[in-house]
Amino acid sequence: MYKFKQYKMMLLFFGIFFLMLPQTAYSYLDPGTGSYVIQVLLAAFVGAAFTVKIYWAKIKMVFVNLFMKKSQKRQDNQE
Repeated sequence: MYKFKQYKMMLLFFGIFFLMLPQTAYSYLDPGTGSYVIQVLLAAFVGAAFTVKIYWAKIKMVFVNLFMKKSQKRQDNQE
């Protein structure tokens, strides 16, 4: 277990070290890149919203059952 922590710290050290080294990047960002990123983020949001919509009844029942059990325990303790 100790060796795992030692390897983990060494990996973290080298990772930070290599991120700090300056490197020249000869790259070009097309003006359409920003709109593409926005489109991907919007699609992810809509996909997540649609998934929640499909499973909303199941999600709701989980919370209803969770809070019903708590309220039933309180009623049992009061009686």
